[in-house]
Amino acid sequence: ILLFDETAAQLDPQGSEEVFHTVELLAQTGITIFMIEQKMEKLASYCDKILLLHEGKQIAFDTPEKIFSRPDLAELGICPPYVTRYCVEQHLFRPDGTYPVAVEDVKEALKRDKQGYTSAAGRYCPGRSTRKSI
Repeated sequence: ILLFDETAAQLDPQGSEEVFHTVELLAQTGITIFMIEQKMEKLASYCDKILLLHEGKQIAFDTPEKIFSRPDLAELGICPPYVTRYCVEQHLFRPDGTYPVAVEDVKEALKRDKQGYTSAAGRYCPGRSTRKSI
């Protein structure tokens, strides 16, 4: 078991990517890794499961897609990844009803017939506007 506490916090984007890639390689060998991290995009891309804590209490332990699809994230002070915020604004869902957390999932969602999607109300991170070309 390895524990990392904001390992990439003071690194430039390339250094941060190298750290997360190395962690991914270690995880593929079967090592259990716990990471304390504030970079939501990295968590969404590299984690199988996320433990969501608030004021020292466990709120949820689930996949990134389920964690970042929670309607109470703003109340908990969590700003989802940019990709997820884009999908909230565009009402794009994965087949299981969760919001995508990775660009590949968004591309797949855009390919599917939008008639199968359900609408969602509300936005995360008020005051921030995110429009990305995918």
